[in-house]
Amino acid sequence: TFLTVTDKVTGVIEKVALFDGRASERTAIGRNGLMYTCKPYEPAFTLVDGVMVLSEDPLGENLVTYSEDFTDPSWSKGGDVNLIGNYSDSPIGEKNMTFYENTGTSRQVFKTYNILDPENRTFTFSAYVKAGTLDQIFLTIRRGDNTDSLSLLANIIDGEHIVEDIYRISITHTFSSSLTGDNVSVFIGSDFSQTGSFQFWGTQLEQSPVVTSYIPTNGSTAVRLGATGVKTPDISE
Repeated sequence: TFLTVTDKVTGVIEKVALFDGRASERTAIGRNGLMYTCKPYEPAFTLVDGVMVLSEDPLGENLVTYSEDFTDPSWSKGGDVNLIGNYSDSPIGEKNMTFYENTGTSRQVFKTYNILDPENRTFTFSAYVKAGTLDQIFLTIRRGDNTDSLSLLANIIDGEHIVEDIYRISITHTFSSSLTGDNVSVFIGSDFSQTGSFQFWGTQLEQSPVVTSYIPTNGSTAVRLGATGVKTPDISE
């Protein structure tokens, strides 16, 4: 892949070769703020603080099997939670965000996974969210019977701004080696003292100390292969 650049001082036009050794697709944020899919071996440019930058991600896997469809029976929800699918535009520009509303004390949407030997491993759970009457989202990641867990009441506007009023929020936790059990659960909802609404989309649970590019799933986990190197040699003519 080649990129043509112009030196602002000298006006010299140069061709720079770009190579990304990633053998799978990955997502990135375009200049218009919408998420797009990069083809295998295509360098991934993503929007960061208003500037398009070349982005590399390591090997990653989204362990959430339905990352966009929260009305699927594999997701459980509290008895006071109402969900409406395909409610408004998501970061990919399609009408597939889910509307969340709670009216009582049972306020979480959650999913449990069997992850072999999670002890001493770090996981990050993330979601794309939009405020409604609520501007804070309650995230939890836990193991087993809730003896090893972390919860966060996240201000939506403190997350990574994606497009318009959509932000990406996350929580990271390292599980203790002293506990047993392979069940890992993730929760998203409102604080137990609040009722109200918000919208969400694109959940991701990954073994990583940081959030990485979103990996969509629909019925099974999905893997993003890592970039093996980006080269930018000067081959100006």
